[in-house]
Amino acid sequence: MAKYLRKDYENGYMSDALAIEYYKKVQEIDVINNLLIGDYNAKGEYVTSKEILNELISMPKYIVKTFNTNMYLQSYAELGNFNQLNFMITVQDGVPKNNMSRASLLLVEDIEKCAGLYINTNSVILDTFESLNDLDFNQKMFAHFKIVEQTGRKPAKSDIPLNVLNRKTYLSEIKQNLFSSIFNVQKDYLSRRLSVLKRYELGDKILKEYNLRLSEIKGKVTSNDPKVVYCQNELLDMVIEEFDYRKDRVFKKALDESYDFYIKSSQNYILKQNNEQNNSRKKLKEVNN
Repeated sequence: MAKYLRKDYENGYMSDALAIEYYKKVQEIDVINNLLIGDYNAKGEYVTSKEILNELISMPKYIVKTFNTNMYLQSYAELGNFNQLNFMITVQDGVPKNNMSRASLLLVEDIEKCAGLYINTNSVILDTFESLNDLDFNQKMFAHFKIVEQTGRKPAKSDIPLNVLNRKTYLSEIKQNLFSSIFNVQKDYLSRRLSVLKRYELGDKILKEYNLRLSEIKGKVTSNDPKVVYCQNELLDMVIEEFDYRKDRVFKKALDESYDFYIKSSQNYILKQNNEQNNSRKKLKEVNN
């Protein structure tokens, strides 16, 4: 049985084949919509290219705040039209030995749902540092993770992560036409699911909750925005999950037909975007080289 990583599941993994394929499509849109630095591999793990990983580790960062044993940081260099990158450091004492500590550097990215009505946090460990837990531990850790003071000095050109910027620039170009490109598929998909829900008792409960929360989206995105239908589908996804619909086999089978429709209908769009992204990466490598 195939497994796919999903942190918000009880055991941390998905095993239903159709649900996995659907979730992959959702993630592909999330990557573009949120200009994520990485992608998800066949196991659902969040990964970046070696070039980007090296930039994330080596770029100067400064501490924004601390909370308990966690430190929250931002990239020191400006990223043009994009927000600064966010990082977190967690420290474990007594690891791997009693007199040592282990620090982990994580990249932290927000994933918006329903036009920002809900925000999920995506985090991945980039690097670790282990040393004796002595008075010099923080100083050594700061040097290892390239943590600097927030001063008025202008960052050097070498501080600017060009591969990260190229990645975000390309995704932002795709995003411009993203929701208009998938509008018809999203609209048909929403209509099919609403039709299914009306035929079942559990579906009626889901519909009532969905309609109660639908007004919250209207305050985030206008009705003439092509993104609105996708946001409605995102909200419906969340409500359906909250009702644990998989326990009702008859209802699940009916909903699965809608998921299967969406997967097949969106395939051409996703393949097109992936091909364009691969071609763009080749061009960027040629320019950078």
